[in-house]
Amino acid sequence: MLTGVISGPLDSSLPQAIELFATCTIYDLSAHGLGRANTGGSGSSGQSFTFPSDTVAAGTYLWVSSESDEFSAFMGFEPSFVNPAATILSGTEAVELYMEGHVIERYGEPTYGSSPSWSFVNGWAYRNSNGTVGLGGDQAFDMNEWTVNAGSLAGASTNAAVASSDDAFPAGTYAPRSGWNPMKDCDVVTPCTCSVSTDHTAINCSTVPGAGAGKHCHQHIVHMLVYAF
Repeated sequence: MLTGVISGPLDSSLPQAIELFATCTIYDLSAHGLGRANTGGSGSSGQSFTFPSDTVAAGTYLWVSSESDEFSAFMGFEPSFVNPAATILSGTEAVELYMEGHVIERYGEPTYGSSPSWSFVNGWAYRNSNGTVGLGGDQAFDMNEWTVNAGSLAGASTNAAVASSDDAFPAGTYAPRSGWNPMKDCDVVTPCTCSVSTDHTAINCSTVPGAGAGKHCHQHIVHMLVYAF
């Protein structure tokens, strides 16, 4: 899920980055990607970055930046991935999270007028902890789920040097809603439907975007094998 966006105070509005949080274990990260809507409200540009085929444990934070050096200097740690196509952010772009080619979550609106209320120019926006949007793959944007702090990074050379700790980008601080249990709550998603061929020589499954799809589809296949053979 999307948890933060930043358009910083350094030259060329660096660092420009997106923070994400894995609410469930992701068995194939390449099913996910990022995109953005360019400044001006012309609508979504589609998916422009696809994650590599990695496994990510529940509770992991990921940071995708437009470059590495200025991000590292400002934040004090290196980004997880570098991709300028999805993360050139002046602070008025909508950001989209994709799964299997479909938008499952957004920050901001792909079409908007001038000076959107969710603008994070020279600052950041961060998802409020204990929220519910995004845990089940909801593409709607609800500004009430976010804290927006535009202009808060002006003049700072590093995130640690921001005058007020409340104005610094709160990297890695998102907490899911109270009682969230990835070992339990990720199991409620039905990830795939499978059928055995009439000659019992093949099992055909179609995945449904959702948390833990790789794990559960595998379990479903095992169950079908036991039934079929």
